[in-house]
Amino acid sequence: MVDGAPDRGAFVEIVGAALGRVRAAGYPAVRLYGEMVDLLCQRDVGATLRLEALWNEVLTDRRLSLLCAYRLDPLERPVQGLLRQVTQCHSRLLPAEHPERLEHAVDRAYAEVFGAELPPMSRAHATMLTLGNLSGHIASELSARARAYYRDRTNGVAT
Repeated sequence: MVDGAPDRGAFVEIVGAALGRVRAAGYPAVRLYGEMVDLLCQRDVGATLRLEALWNEVLTDRRLSLLCAYRLDPLERPVQGLLRQVTQCHSRLLPAEHPERLEHAVDRAYAEVFGAELPPMSRAHATMLTLGNLSGHIASELSARARAYYRDRTNGVAT
């Protein structure tokens, strides 16, 4: 970090050296896990996105995969703007806990609020990410209902 932001030169040097040691030990394919983004995100979203961009430069090597961990609630409206930015840096976004319950809760809330089922190609996170385009009242209503259904362990989905 230089002046509170990830430094490209230092990042490439440190990560490159670490990957070199791992590969020299005989591991051609490497899975990386990062929680620094979550720590950084709590104080500086711009620095977090810079770190994500640096990792994406390294990840052009197909023998690498990176799993990032963010402690974010996709049903919280303020988090959705950040999720929108972070998903630009990632190939997939997965809920850490109870993905089936989240899907069911969002589907049920969507049907109640809009009076229609989700289109077959939609997913719960995609729906929650689109809330930024809806009025505050509708977005809040959908989030509140989905949160209630997600927390209700008896809503018809195995946990």
